[in-house]
Amino acid sequence: MFLLSERQNSQTMEIFKVAYRFIYLIFILFLSLNQVFANSEDDKQLSAKMITQVQEFIKILDASQRKEACVSFKDPARFDWHYVPRMRKGLTLKDMNPAQKAKAFEMVKLVMSAKGYQKTLDIVDLENVLRAVETRSANDTYRDPENYSFMVFGTPDPAQPWGWRMEGHHISLQFTLVNGEICFTPGFMGSNPGTVFANIPQKGKHVLKEEQDIALSYYTHSQRISARK
Repeated sequence: MFLLSERQNSQTMEIFKVAYRFIYLIFILFLSLNQVFANSEDDKQLSAKMITQVQEFIKILDASQRKEACVSFKDPARFDWHYVPRMRKGLTLKDMNPAQKAKAFEMVKLVMSAKGYQKTLDIVDLENVLRAVETRSANDTYRDPENYSFMVFGTPDPAQPWGWRMEGHHISLQFTLVNGEICFTPGFMGSNPGTVFANIPQKGKHVLKEEQDIALSYYTHSQRISARK
């Protein structure tokens, strides 16, 4: 059996600690730099606006679309979240008309800052980048900027728990509302590619540059501290 020395064990544990701090920092950066909520208004005010916005989204859907988009608050799909490209429950952008897409993104815009909202749009657009660099067809369904799903859990009502979600490749934004209070979790934003180098219209795009620069700076600092021990 291979056994690690005490020094190797110590180094391994230190690596795990640094990695944990790095992941934690990414989460904090996401919350702070993207300024998730649009402004400083309290939860109850934002909750009321969110109810109106989501109700307007539901109202513009036809019966079959509502069946796809709206489920019970206790539906298992509420706990099934991921950021990889895959088939998802819910109503995708592909299955919406322009007016419905606009209403869907108005929900996102309501709860995000201008910067956070733009990052969301930029991450969706990276699917077009991946289609190009991977030489996929224009109607490819694996790298698909319209494979982003919207779901509403429960009934938008201040008297009962409910929530809604936007999710797709490298985006998972889920909001749960209980007694007028808003919980934003899980929440994820990622970027692939990190920087666009291909000679296409998006060349030079670096969606999460601020977050990456601060995280790498912190990671480098942690490594230096570990090296001195």
